[in-house]
Amino acid sequence: MGWFLAAAVLLLTAALVLRTSSPRKALAVAGVALLSIVGAVLAFLLSDPQGRARSTAIAPGEIVLSDVILSTDRYGRQLSGDITNSSDRRLKTVTLRLTLRDCVPDQPCREAGEEMEQVFLALPPGQTVHFSVLVARAGLKLKGELKWNAEVADAVADF
Repeated sequence: MGWFLAAAVLLLTAALVLRTSSPRKALAVAGVALLSIVGAVLAFLLSDPQGRARSTAIAPGEIVLSDVILSTDRYGRQLSGDITNSSDRRLKTVTLRLTLRDCVPDQPCREAGEEMEQVFLALPPGQTVHFSVLVARAGLKLKGELKWNAEVADAVADF
């Protein structure tokens, strides 16, 4: 946004300089425009672009997962369950961390992969919604039994 503002000021300045008959006025207009551009760029660079994202964050502990299952169908593996919004703001996006482990009997389980899945919603405070997402590691080759864990990694409010 700052770059567009700087470009608009530059174009406006060029138009004013070309229309001005006096060289001193043209230099004054160009100087003011240059200062405006530098100010706009500095304001953009010094602003906190992550500040807005932080202000809309919801603590993962305020989001409750329940009845979560990992099933297999003809499309691959589906992670599904219920999400409850226990915060006081409307929930926009939940990022789930799915950890997969390959467990062979009489051996410690080995990590088979980790996956982050986003669920997009508009869930008001105190309400529950059912979700279902396709897991990308659907064709995972295992030597033993698949053990998994799903948890809320991140949550973002609408406003």
